Amino acid sequence: MSADDIRRAISRIAHEIVERNQGVDDVVLVGLQRGGTWIAELLGSRIAEIEPRSEVVVGKLDVSMRSEEHTSELQSRFGISYAV
Repeated sequence: MSADDIRRAISRIAHEIVERNQGVDDVVLVGLQRGGTWIAELLGSRIAEIEPRSEVVVGKLDVSMRSEEHTSELQSRFGISYAV
């Protein structure tokens, strides 16, 4: 895909997220580390342009997490303030 193709795809996806959720209240974007965080960040930026009065929460997930980690550690690793 070219840079323009990616830009258009991100824009279409962002519009779909806003439309299907009737806004972005309670929407959290989580990108998988090692390849997907840039997509979540681009979507978050584009959604913020579409819905400038709403906050778009964007976090990242380290898929190498161990199940014995505590919630506060998970929140820190995700980079989001929502309870996990």
